[in-house]
Amino acid sequence: KALFISLLSLAIISCNKDENTTNEQTPVNNNITLIDTSKIKKIIGLDTTKMAPYDTTYTLTYQYDNSDRVIKLIYLDYNNSGAFDNLNNISETQTNSYLNNDSLPYMSEIISTSLSNEYQKSIYYQYATNGILIHDSMVSNQTQPTTTSPQILVNDFITNTNPKVQIINNYFNSTTDTVFVSTNNQSNNILYQQNNSITWGTTELTLTYDAMINPFKKLNTWIKQYPDFIYDQTWIFSRGIINAHRTNNNIVRAVLTNVNGSGQNFECSYVYRYNAAHYPVEMVYRNMVNGGFIRPSLNKLKFIY
Repeated sequence: KALFISLLSLAIISCNKDENTTNEQTPVNNNITLIDTSKIKKIIGLDTTKMAPYDTTYTLTYQYDNSDRVIKLIYLDYNNSGAFDNLNNISETQTNSYLNNDSLPYMSEIISTSLSNEYQKSIYYQYATNGILIHDSMVSNQTQPTTTSPQILVNDFITNTNPKVQIINNYFNSTTDTVFVSTNNQSNNILYQQNNSITWGTTELTLTYDAMINPFKKLNTWIKQYPDFIYDQTWIFSRGIINAHRTNNNIVRAVLTNVNGSGQNFECSYVYRYNAAHYPVEMVYRNMVNGGFIRPSLNKLKFIY
């Protein structure tokens, strides 16, 4: 489901970016002031059971404009081949567009490739005055080898009620789903979330955090966004309701329970190393239950600033 440099490049990254890092234990926040200045430039997905350069499973590169807004994300699948996997040609490029000095994109255009296929998506966003997403609409279709009819998916988010509501309209197959979302927050971190979907039943998500800086909380890129993509569980989070990418700190454990839904339960721990500025430079997946089937060749991430 997920879309996934050379040996010299990876060696340079490993040498440069592991300096001044702390160990993998979760630190204690001793009321220190954390200055949020770094910009994430690249994420490297690794399979540590392989030797370099064949341990690289994917790269995700962020590009910024002069206002530090994310204007492009480039995902390349390596498939443990030592370089971009030309055989399967799995890649995705997302381009964000902004109006004037807005900090949030009003549109994202996405091109995805796999083998001989190409797909395009255009997503349009609307926000409340506090920057919370309240509406998006997506038009997608296959463009190679043949052009297919467009599919239209529209989400409306009602965030001033309890529980919050997400209404999903799929105009391609004429279906509608309503999701009621209840959350328990502390210090701008979501500790608990319950999704009650008319179609998929009820799920409960419990999250635990460290005391360090979440480097993605101001990016507002939505697609391929932390923590959905980083934690390899895009189906857990609801971007419009909980705005999970804006959490202050980094998730160290996630537990998803399907109360009466048809999906599997899931749990995983995430162990970090940090640099001197309190940003994560490495994350290791541990104790994963019912998650390895999604991307079994991934067990570690490197964060490049």
